[in-house]
Amino acid sequence: MNVKDFNNRIVNQGNTIRKKIINSINQFGKTKLGPSKVCNGVGVFAIVEIPKDFILFQDVSSDVTHIPFGEINDERIKNHLLNMCNFNNEGIYLSRTYNNINMSYYINHSEQPNVYHDLDMDQFVTLKDIQPGDELLCVYTKEEMDWLT
Repeated sequence: MNVKDFNNRIVNQGNTIRKKIINSINQFGKTKLGPSKVCNGVGVFAIVEIPKDFILFQDVSSDVTHIPFGEINDERIKNHLLNMCNFNNEGIYLSRTYNNINMSYYINHSEQPNVYHDLDMDQFVTLKDIQPGDELLCVYTKEEMDWLT
């Protein structure tokens, strides 16, 4: 392959990646971070109307692998991962994007939720139509409430 063909290939790959990012933003870029209305921290807010049963943050779920507990040698790291990731009795589910926290991390707890966290699929799904400016809120299970410990 000559230099011109190589450069064209790189440009085409860049255009493909750019198109994927733009499509992802147009389809899933419906939220932003801002000062929470329910706590003294950060919250997630709708930028546009989000319909009921919409699966949020789909563009961030990719390449998840299951790490058996026996492969994590340091208890401090294991405990940190238990606080940050989904897990089962055998190990931890770790995404290749682990070091990139997505907005779902900032969805706050409320007894009046408008979002449901499906732990089996690790998806956040809207429970009702959400209007621009509304904060996304979820009822977390006791096991998920690591901030209480």
